[in-house]
Amino acid sequence: LELGTAARQRELLDALAGTAPLLQPYQQLFQEYQQAHQQLQLLQQRQQEADRQRDYLQFQLDELLEAAFQPHEIEQLEHEQQLLNNAGAISLSLSEAVQVLSEGEPNLLQQLKYVQQRLRNYQAVVPALDTLVQRLQATHIELSDIAAELAHLQQQTQADPERLQQIEERLNTAYRLLKKHHVTHT
Repeated sequence: LELGTAARQRELLDALAGTAPLLQPYQQLFQEYQQAHQQLQLLQQRQQEADRQRDYLQFQLDELLEAAFQPHEIEQLEHEQQLLNNAGAISLSLSEAVQVLSEGEPNLLQQLKYVQQRLRNYQAVVPALDTLVQRLQATHIELSDIAAELAHLQQQTQADPERLQQIEERLNTAYRLLKKHHVTHT
């Protein structure tokens, strides 16, 4: 007597044991178990993907929080970078302007004062000069104020390589994050 395949052997054992009526409900339960097991594996896989996505998003959030950019900070840093990159040329231009207005020999303020004094000598003879001399006086005051402000601004405009490096590092971080997160404007 040949028993044949494993499936044939199970059939013979089930027939001898009289378990045939239990077989169909068992097969149904086993099939449901397999489907539930596959569903569990799929859900576990989705959970792992969701965990990875959450970890990645948390990393991105931590990176942005660590950078802690303030509103309009990038624009302000770019402006300051441009100022520091051109500090030497700006300072030279301001110095030249102060020189022309108030420090050179002769300077514009001295020449304006000279013109005022010369015209005052003839105000009695030419009454229209009163208004012009007053305007020249106002212009002298305004140009004197402008020269003082230019001198002050020139003193404040200094190259600062250390600050420029800090700004460039901060901007590099900003540009890297903007590119990474596909942001086209701030």
